[in-house]
Amino acid sequence: MTISLGFLAIVGLIGLVIAVCNTIIVATTRKYTFNSPSSVPSTYWGIVLGTAPIRPDGKPNRYFVRRIRAAVELFQARKVERIIVSGGSRLNGYDEAKAMRNSLERKGIPASVIVEDNGGQRTLLSVLALKHRFGADCAVFISQRFHNERAIFMARQLGIEAYGYNAEDVHGGKAPIVMAREWIGRVRAFEILFLKQNHTH
Repeated sequence: MTISLGFLAIVGLIGLVIAVCNTIIVATTRKYTFNSPSSVPSTYWGIVLGTAPIRPDGKPNRYFVRRIRAAVELFQARKVERIIVSGGSRLNGYDEAKAMRNSLERKGIPASVIVEDNGGQRTLLSVLALKHRFGADCAVFISQRFHNERAIFMARQLGIEAYGYNAEDVHGGKAPIVMAREWIGRVRAFEILFLKQNHTH
């Protein structure tokens, strides 16, 4: 009985932490995400957050396809001047940044406006590169809404005037593995607070 109660207490605490982190991120970023290009503030940088172009089953990754489509829409609407494609290399051989660059070029985006960030294995690393490598003080994240919210939260903690253009989502209720990764990601997003504090001391 004691073990069961202790286990339930731990599960409850984890659930509470996730709920609090999620509430803070949603509440503080709600007004900075947009579903229409015309509503997005014009900025110099747009940044496409990475994902693999192909799923493990060999089918096209719809998250990837829809992020590319959203990036093209935003550029064609003249809302961004340069596009950072930020991703990492996967064990299956995919270079996410290169794959995004190639896909954007096939869609008519000039190669001269695309910049690769190959260190974006995590969203946090993409945000840090945006600040410290590219020196951005304003940018638009391009991904699905749940991903944009997390990126915007971290970027604004670093003083970046960040917005998000929401690519079309893939799952109405989202697959369990996607949701589990996002819950973990939202808790880990608060790492930025510790990094910011250490950087200012």
